[in-house]
Formats: sequence, structure tokens, C-alpha cells
Amino acid sequence: MDFLPFILKRARRHWQLLLTLSLGVVLATALLASGPLLVDAVIEMGLYLTLQSSGVADANLRLATSTPVDQVGFQTLDGEIQTLLRAALGDHVDRVVRTTESKWMFPWTGGQLGTDQRVNLRFYEGIQDHVEYVAGEWPAQASDDPAVIRAVISDGMARAFALRVGDRLPLSLRQNSAEPKVWIEVAGVVRPQNPRDPYWFGEFSPFGSERDVRLRAGSLTPQTTQRGSARYSAIVALDAFFPAVTSLFPGGKVDLAWHALF
Repeated sequence: MDFLPFILKRARRHWQLLLTLSLGVVLATALLASGPLLVDAVIEMGLYLTLQSSGVADANLRLATSTPVDQVGFQTLDGEIQTLLRAALGDHVDRVVRTTESKWMFPWTGGQLGTDQRVNLRFYEGIQDHVEYVAGEWPAQASDDPAVIRAVISDGMARAFALRVGDRLPLSLRQNSAEPKVWIEVAGVVRPQNPRDPYWFGEFSPFGSERDVRLRAGSLTPQTTQRGSARYSAIVALDAFFPAVTSLFPGGKVDLAWHALF
């Protein structure tokens, strides 16, 4: 029996079914071949949408540590961190914002040592380019008195302690201190030019502590927490930060962080 004429005859009789099967095979092959491309496209789109809808702290990278370190040690560690970030992330990194924090201190108000508020010293890189001055200016030079630290504070802190430029806020290092140990002299009062700028890194802003202070939407003003403790930072330059911290807390740990913005 000649199979070729037989096959052709059957094919002519059932051409619709054969055409449907052939198209199905071609379509399935095409889908399988384009599968990796479709998966990559979906992943890329999903990642983009996730980053767009995430908070700045979730969509970027924050490296943090707490260690006893002086300014020389910080600069050495900073060089290693910067090299690591550039090597690992390359051109994906737009900028890296360095920040340092001292231990918390306790303010005196009305001649009484407060236990429901905290103040620390903080350096936040590039802050002068991201704030507007309500009053005063950036401290051009340090105070002649080593017990007085000239700093910039937020307008929220100024309101909380009724401080104006030139005023001094006394601080103690412990809750049971009999008298102040150091004074913050207000050189300037500032507020963010754009509170939603990723530069502020959301809840890690220098105008609100991520540990006990939560921020109102669109605001960088610290609020009282459930434990009744509001926390504020006095902003100083890096060259002023380490000498002050070394004097106040010799051998103590310093909180360091690098905010890598993509």
C-alpha cells in the first residue's frame, strides 16, 4: 500500500484539524522561546513599581554600626565603606550621605532636669544645602568655651524648648546629674526645604529619631511617643562633632550610618 497518497488524502479531508494543531504547536513553541524575555520584563516592571511605591528606607540602602571611634578612625572606615558600595553597586548609587550620632543627653528646662526628653549631637552630611534658615546661620567657628557647643537646631526643637538664636540649652549626661555638663548654643534655626526629599531618608532624618520618635506625614517635627519621650538632635559639622563627643563620652560608642541613595 502506498502510504503517501493515503496520507495526503486524509490530510485533505481533515485539513481544518491539522491546521489548528499546527498553529497550536507554532504558538506554543513561540511562547516557550519568548518565556525568559517575558519573565525578565515582568520582574523588571515589578521591581520598578515596588521601588516606586516603597518608602525611601525600603527602596535604598542604609549601612549602620555603633563603635568607639575618633575622627581619624571614622575617615578610615568611611573610605572602606565608600569603596565597598561603589564596587558592589557601581553606577546604581546616586550619592552616599554620611551621618554620625552621639549618645543621648538630658536637657534642663526651667531649672529642672527633664526626664521625658532627649537631645544628642549629630552630623548629617550636606545638610546646609537642604535646609532653609528660620533664623541665624551655620556656625562659622566653634565656641571659645569647651563646655559650649554651637549648633543648628530644627524649628520644632526651637519651639519645644522656647529657644532663639544665641540662647543656650543646658544638658546633662545622666538622669541623676546635679548640674549641667554641657550647653548647646543656638547658632541657627532651620527647617527642610523639601521634607519629602529622599535625602532625609524618611524616619532616619536628623530631625526625628527612628528609635522613639515617629513623624507626621509631610513633617519632620518630633512627636512625643507612647513612653512620653521626645528626641531631638543638635546639628554640628564633622570637625566639631568628634572633638565634642570625645570630650563628653571618652571611649564611648558613636552611631555611624551611610545612606546610599539609588
